[in-house]
Amino acid sequence: DLQQTVKFADQAYDIYYHIKISSILQEGFCFFMPNARRKSFEIYNF
Repeated sequence: DLQQTVKFADQAYDIYYHIKISSILQEGFCFFMPNARRKSFEIYNF
């Protein structure tokens, strides 16, 4: 069913778009806040 396929592709693109935006935001946050990144990195490795 073509409509089902289009709907699925739409959802998949939505998910991909959200992941891309959030990763861009994270990159920007880490770029502007290197100390915060280092701190969270230390906590993560604790």
